[in-house]
Amino acid sequence: MNEALWEGAVQQFFSPAEQAMVPRLVPDDELVTANAASGQVANVSRLAGSALGGILAAFGGIIAVTLVDAASFLASAALLGLVQASGRTGCRQGGPVRARLAQVGAELRDGLRLATRHRVLRALMIFALVTSVGEGTMSTLFTPFVERVLHGSPQDLGLIVAAQAIGGIAGGMVAAASGHRFRASRLMCCGAVAFGLVDLAIFLYPLGYVAVWPAVAGMIVVGLPGALTLAGLITLFQRSSEDAYRGRVFGAVSALEGVTVLAGTLGSGYLSRLAGIIPVLAVQGAGYVVAGLAMLVWLKEEPGEPASASARRQGEPALVPAEG
Repeated sequence: MNEALWEGAVQQFFSPAEQAMVPRLVPDDELVTANAASGQVANVSRLAGSALGGILAAFGGIIAVTLVDAASFLASAALLGLVQASGRTGCRQGGPVRARLAQVGAELRDGLRLATRHRVLRALMIFALVTSVGEGTMSTLFTPFVERVLHGSPQDLGLIVAAQAIGGIAGGMVAAASGHRFRASRLMCCGAVAFGLVDLAIFLYPLGYVAVWPAVAGMIVVGLPGALTLAGLITLFQRSSEDAYRGRVFGAVSALEGVTVLAGTLGSGYLSRLAGIIPVLAVQGAGYVVAGLAMLVWLKEEPGEPASASARRQGEPALVPAEG
């Protein structure tokens, strides 16, 4: 529990910085491809890491797994040191530790303020929070779904999880190869609708036919719309925020997502006792469909310029850096 807590806390600093850095490394017309490739790498790592972890545990036990895990983070840090781009945004740096911590809080407030006052960012934030509740629901109820609804074994659960990673890899490859040909808003919206429909099919088919193999097939199929949705969402966030505030926006949204995932986790456990596993999971799939359709209407024009210029044109308020 403590390890997961610390890992989650550190992740709140790393992920926003990573996502904010990508536009400095690739041209704007390659953002979708870069974001899709990043998601694909995560799926490859998940699949390979699970297999490697099993081999290490068999030969060296938990100590070997721990040492290799720690070494992987050190290697990642060394590779990041080779990135030829600065993360500085021109904002104030340095000062005592207490002042830096206060500045972190002020910057998170700035990011939240920008995300709530800018039309496109506000829509994207709502979409991210709605789908995050669904992710919390999924993480809580999917194992009981396989065990109690599909009557699957632990091996079946492992097969379905592996199929999900394979689908993510395949989807990431397609998104990286062709995503730049389509508007990021369309990728996100249509991907979310398709993702929700496939999820609904996975969760509802046991009402008429109980077997594991349709879930395996569905998890492979859902990888493509999932990769397209994530690549489109991150790209829109990047294009809709200025460089100086991009990390703040991602940081604020990431923190809120953590809260909504927790809400989905706790709420789904309680609701599943009242309504059952299938209805609650069906709400998760329906949430993606509704959110995707709503964003398709809301994001009629994809942002393609810095947030400040867009705000001036649309009459939206500009974000003023926090004092302190």
